[in-house]
Amino acid sequence: MKKIIFTLYVLTSFALISMAQDCVPDFTVTSPGVYPNTYTANCFTQGTDGELVITVKNFTTAGPGGAFTVDSVFIDSVTNLPCGLKYSVYPNNKRLLTGEAGCIRIHGVATDAIGQYPIKIYAKIYGSPDIPGFEGASAALDFLGTLNTPPLDFRYWVRVKGSSTCATLDTAFSSTANLTATCKGIDNTSVNDITTDYSNLNIAPNPVKNSMIVTFDADNNNDVVYTITSISGQTVKSATYNGVSGSNTIEIDATNLNPGTYFIRLQNGNSSITKKFVKE
Repeated sequence: MKKIIFTLYVLTSFALISMAQDCVPDFTVTSPGVYPNTYTANCFTQGTDGELVITVKNFTTAGPGGAFTVDSVFIDSVTNLPCGLKYSVYPNNKRLLTGEAGCIRIHGVATDAIGQYPIKIYAKIYGSPDIPGFEGASAALDFLGTLNTPPLDFRYWVRVKGSSTCATLDTAFSSTANLTATCKGIDNTSVNDITTDYSNLNIAPNPVKNSMIVTFDADNNNDVVYTITSISGQTVKSATYNGVSGSNTIEIDATNLNPGTYFIRLQNGNSSITKKFVKE
């Protein structure tokens, strides 16, 4: 009886998770990369509604010999999707902790030409210590994977077919079979993509002692919600600030934060920016 109750609990929990998000990652994968294998992933039939779920397994270290520990990556965008396709990301905050798996659901009616489209998954990477030249900067995951020794392959292709079977994929770097989406990103933006109305986010001092001064530039007048999360993803502080167009300054009391690594995220519902800091 206990076994039956446990099984029903697991199935119910999984159903609730599935209803709460657009996609469910393949939690059975153990190695960093993108799944399923791009060679075997299903194709989109031109003019017909379809979907493809890509699992993204985050890496744990970066740099030659794994010199840097990856704290997390934030998935920014997916580019060069065939026209008519959109995407969404799980987790909804687009943040993958070290070694964590997330997913990207690509769906819609592909209207672009038949063929193969090399897509790019862009993300911001945060490491310990800070990764020189890459910390908090957006870069393609397939490029970030080359920071590892040996390199990790995060390249992926989306294919569009006609009524026949999908053509054989050619993953050569200089392949002439690669196509560029004709809509140039206009019709295939993320359904939960977050634009960047903020810039020049800075924290001083960093490492933080008793208080922190957060400065940033905003494109318009709007309330800003700032959220501080721990390295494990737990929200430890959140408040609303009346943001103005131009330069902004927020002073935050940090005396109650335990020593460790944190992220601060500014968001107004349509735009967000994130930065890492350390509490001494």
